[in-house]
Amino acid sequence: MGDEHPRAAGERVGEIVEGRERPGGEVVVGLVPLRAPTVVEVAGKALVDLGAGQAGPGSGVALTQAFVGDDLESVRRGEGPGRVVRPLEVGGPHGVDRAEHPGQVQGGLPRLVVAEVGERRVGLSLPVTAGVPGGLTVPDEEESTHTPRIFGLGSRYVAPMAGPEVVVAHVHFPEGPVWCPDGTLVFTSVADGALYRVDPGTGERSTVAVVGGGANAAAPAADGGFLVTQNGGIDFTGITTLDLTGMPPYAPVTPGLLHVAPDGSWRYLLDHGFLAPNDLTAGADGTLYFTDPPHHPPPPDRIGRVHAVDPDGTVRVVADAFAYCNGIALEPGGTLCVIEARGVLRLDPTNGEREWIVESFGDHAGDGLALDAEGRLYVCCTSDHAVRVFEPDGREVDRLQVPGSGLLTNCCFGGADGRTLFVTEGAPGAVWAFADLPTPGLAVHAWPVPGRR
Repeated sequence: MGDEHPRAAGERVGEIVEGRERPGGEVVVGLVPLRAPTVVEVAGKALVDLGAGQAGPGSGVALTQAFVGDDLESVRRGEGPGRVVRPLEVGGPHGVDRAEHPGQVQGGLPRLVVAEVGERRVGLSLPVTAGVPGGLTVPDEEESTHTPRIFGLGSRYVAPMAGPEVVVAHVHFPEGPVWCPDGTLVFTSVADGALYRVDPGTGERSTVAVVGGGANAAAPAADGGFLVTQNGGIDFTGITTLDLTGMPPYAPVTPGLLHVAPDGSWRYLLDHGFLAPNDLTAGADGTLYFTDPPHHPPPPDRIGRVHAVDPDGTVRVVADAFAYCNGIALEPGGTLCVIEARGVLRLDPTNGEREWIVESFGDHAGDGLALDAEGRLYVCCTSDHAVRVFEPDGREVDRLQVPGSGLLTNCCFGGADGRTLFVTEGAPGAVWAFADLPTPGLAVHAWPVPGRR
């Protein structure tokens, strides 16, 4: 791998030369000498370790941060278009199975994990001592010689190391998760027409309310209750591409917007002229936004709409002519992200203007989404069975894969530090949690229900 001579600080290591998969499905991206600052170019991007410390043979290394950018010289100076990111993990030497030898270095090559490609972890490996020959490797994709996409370069985002854990299983088509101040998670069951509460620490589940029909998404209300989009109900017997056995019978109700009080009682806030209200989000100014697509599968005509409910209860159409507007979330600057068909667009709520962030996710559609505090989009891509992470400009930086197959519906941030992403899986039917994400979720605003305090 690479030239067989020691590398000087800041010296370019070389081009990508080969692929080699490590135990546990992890792939070495770069082996470089430990002389800070060490600069590596990967697929035309530059990465430099700004905090490497040499502890001697047989010891670990002190890695504090990495710097990723497009311009090699600016990265060397610690400026320019790059971003400072924290390492995900240091430890686990190259060639040693982490599962069999947890935390064991044995004078090997501690690694700084930087990004993720598909389901396989990608990292920058650093030898313990200086003077070790350098080289670059990438995933070996059936002996392909092309350079694969490497997520995370040019981004502050760093992929989490841990995989997801099940919070609660055996739920009938869960949706609309909401993190609550008491440390519990509330979510809907579309099939049961219900809201459930789960303690993530114990998995204990209780019923908040049964509203019937198709309780689609939920959002917090300022009185301690919840707003729920009622899609009117879904006939799951007509869905043959998923294993949805055991679903309750179809019992349609009036589509609209519901308020569920803290004691579990509920009422319609809006119940006239809606198609199948789907997802909702509230702004700091007290405006509530919700999507109103047609029932699935959508008709040829583009009849989906995004509505706003002002603090005084006035309802207005923000934008229309959507094929199938689905998940909705506010960005830090006040614009809306709306899942539309198989992409996601940015919608200006003041004038209805829209532009694509990602025009197509590929073969599978998006559903619900959440944003982190830096504006990244975490999109539940249904049959991908993954949450795909995008920068605000549409660059994909990660894919948080849920094990097995199924269909993801929605997600929200929560946990004590706001860095856990809770994901609802409509089928087979569970709630999952990805802990220790690099950035906490964007603040979610509780809506002041008109006439309620």
